[in-house]
Amino acid sequence: MHLWRHLERCGPFKTSSQQTLIQSSATNTSDTLWTFLQKASRELLTKLIIADERPFTLVKHPIFKQLIASLQPKFKLHGRTTLKKDVMDMHQEMKSTVSREIAEANRISLTTDLWTSSNQTPFMVISAHFISADWTLNKQIISFKMLPPPHTGLAIADQLLASIMEWKILDKVMSITVDNASSNTLQKGLYRLQPPATNVTSVAATDLAAGGCNRYNPFGGDNVAIAQVLSILRDKSHLPPHLDGKFFHVRCAAHIINLVVKDGLKTLSPAITKIRNSVRHIKASPLRKHQFKEMIESNNIKQQALPSVDVPTCWNSTYLMLKSALPYRDAFNSLSIHDSSYHDLPTYDEWEEIILMKDFLSLFNTATLKLGMTRHPSAHMLYSNMTSIDKLLKESLKSSALNIPGIVEPMQEKFDKYWKNMETFAGINLVFDPRYKLAMVEFLLADELGSSKSAITGRVDKIKEDIKMWFKDVAKGKQDKKSTSTNATTSIPQSKPLKSDQDARFKEFLAGKTMSSATSATAEIDLYLQEPTVPLDTQGFDILKWWSVNSLRFPTLSILARNTLTIPMTSIASELAFSTGGRVLSDSRNQLKPVTLEALICTQDWINTNDGLDQISTGELAEDEDSE
Repeated sequence: MHLWRHLERCGPFKTSSQQTLIQSSATNTSDTLWTFLQKASRELLTKLIIADERPFTLVKHPIFKQLIASLQPKFKLHGRTTLKKDVMDMHQEMKSTVSREIAEANRISLTTDLWTSSNQTPFMVISAHFISADWTLNKQIISFKMLPPPHTGLAIADQLLASIMEWKILDKVMSITVDNASSNTLQKGLYRLQPPATNVTSVAATDLAAGGCNRYNPFGGDNVAIAQVLSILRDKSHLPPHLDGKFFHVRCAAHIINLVVKDGLKTLSPAITKIRNSVRHIKASPLRKHQFKEMIESNNIKQQALPSVDVPTCWNSTYLMLKSALPYRDAFNSLSIHDSSYHDLPTYDEWEEIILMKDFLSLFNTATLKLGMTRHPSAHMLYSNMTSIDKLLKESLKSSALNIPGIVEPMQEKFDKYWKNMETFAGINLVFDPRYKLAMVEFLLADELGSSKSAITGRVDKIKEDIKMWFKDVAKGKQDKKSTSTNATTSIPQSKPLKSDQDARFKEFLAGKTMSSATSATAEIDLYLQEPTVPLDTQGFDILKWWSVNSLRFPTLSILARNTLTIPMTSIASELAFSTGGRVLSDSRNQLKPVTLEALICTQDWINTNDGLDQISTGELAEDEDSE
């Protein structure tokens, strides 16, 4: 009876268009309430298409439709046209967010890189690097555009300036990091750049064409155009007049390392080819692999993984091949005796050359990984990594081993050409690491110059003087900004004229004293340098966190640190830095319109950053597939 009365009083249950269920996760013992939302699921599908580089036609695939229906029958799967619209909408929404973040940044450093499609169409990618107010380093792709023919430096220069204007960062650009190939092309193009008739870059281009040619060029004769871009930004960006030349044009360290490695590998090409052919030989058939394992056992070699075959366009894979082959040197020697079909055994001298190159590549590999980080500062690591390379090269030049000096000499020449223009810049960056400061500079110079105290002192003093000059520029800029702000907000009409100009002159006197105090480089800099360095064994040391905590103690110096640590040392991420083949677009994206392609590339980068997907490499994602 009670049940019947209940049914009479209560109406029928109304179903909701939103599905609610209680789900229990294996990792979460507490039950959680989950509600299906069409909009949220639609956004996740859009993110998947963008982040994983899936084609728009995926939504038409029968198996994909079945999968979605099995997971959530209520989900309405739209067609490719609607999906494309969702992609463009997400791009615009995220672009607005990135634009606000960039607008709040004090200084921005740019990197440029060239990609190609499968039909050899070149694209230019521009990334912005900046440290936010909470001292977090950010990297965002802000432009991905096809280079119009002819593919000259003029096109590169025009596109770079157009992107700077589009994102309204003309007054924020601190530096541009480019590889040598792009730099050389860019220099020629910017030198010829003329103001377009109607273009957002017309103001900058006019300034460049009219005023840049006769200005002081801090980069030397081969870099005239880069200096001209600097002349545009110097007026708009308020770059420090003393140091902007040293900081503005940064050569990609990974590209320089690639050039040095290329010279070494070219000289050792016969020996490396023999190792490559040897590895291919033992992996050509199960029988050969079994025979090689017998050689390993007969030579009492502790077997690990068999040597790996390299990808010639990725020199780090060549390094891994040499490293994995060297422990089996005796096994290869034995194989040459027992296997008449094996003809690629390296000679004794070639084995010695390979040992040397393995040591070189190990150091270059470590340096490239450290300097290619995009989510952590790398500027303060340039000096120590490059001096380590320089030391190894110079020590090898003195080697008595056959052919070693001949191999190293072109590598040293290539390295010196780059390093001589970057050493002071790198030394300044190193000083802003509180674990090292000037002490590490002195230590490394002593390692290089020996007991020549005068030479060491001279170079250390030069670095310190540059920092002080930069400090004064920044302090003056802060004071000018403060004065402008004060004048703008405290302008009150005077009811009576001043009895004399004494008060006005006294204000100028006080402003001069304030300026003198603000620009005193010795107080704040010397305090920082005189304090003990942070212990090297400090676990989990975070250089940005250290400057964030100490920014109140070093208000002006922390601005310098923020600007310095923003500058990337490579124009590409470390996972791409080893390749000499460049970045190639997938076939599915190669067919898209340029505006759609830019939306996909930029938004993919922003999604990966926000969701932490940039910390997962492609190799990690494919690891399970390879292991099965």
